[in-house]
Amino acid sequence: MFDATVVIAAWNASASIERSALSALAQDGVAVEVIIVDDASTDATRTRAEALANIHQNLHVVSLAQNSGPAAARNAGIDRARGDWIAVLDSDDTMRPGRLSSLIDFARSCNADVITDRLELIDESGNAKEQMPLAHPGQPDAAAWSVDDYIYGNLLHDGQIVLGFLKPIFRKAFLDQNTIRYDETLRNGEDFHLVLASLMAGAQLRFVDQPGYMFTKRKGSVSSRLDPSHERALRKADA
Repeated sequence: MFDATVVIAAWNASASIERSALSALAQDGVAVEVIIVDDASTDATRTRAEALANIHQNLHVVSLAQNSGPAAARNAGIDRARGDWIAVLDSDDTMRPGRLSSLIDFARSCNADVITDRLELIDESGNAKEQMPLAHPGQPDAAAWSVDDYIYGNLLHDGQIVLGFLKPIFRKAFLDQNTIRYDETLRNGEDFHLVLASLMAGAQLRFVDQPGYMFTKRKGSVSSRLDPSHERALRKADA
């Protein structure tokens, strides 16, 4: 049994998949498995992921037959996960050492179902970017977040990080018991909707005021542009 499963959805991520996966494998103080889901990449992503799996027995590769988007890829990983907690890691991001053990210890101490921390924003060269405050209406680490807190924090706020960009960890038993998974109709905004579904099912979400997830802000990333068809799907899901 593992304390946590790190799910990495990867599409054409050959340049960064090793760095991302190794940061997950290097988490100390917890038993971790890593599942890389190759979303029908056309580059060497699968080859490099399988090379890592040949070295690390707690790393596994799942290959999708056709490109299905990050939500479907993450669901494929969650369904195979054996960890008590699910941590999602984007294929070009990394985690600080000790992040998972710190979050899991705190979650257990307060019986949380979902727990998150601050993003550390970096550019494509790995340089730290200016840190921005969270778009939270109060003190984010003072108490469990309500549905109202979370929705407010996902409105556009200049100079603040909307809450949907955060990368929480989830108690897998809670997701399974409430049949919660990513909305596979979405190609963006899927993280927000997973957290929102959890909150509406009664999850206790807590925030730890420390940077642990290193978020790479890339030019031209999905999070910085919006395809018209993706926007329509997102509007439907929001409604």
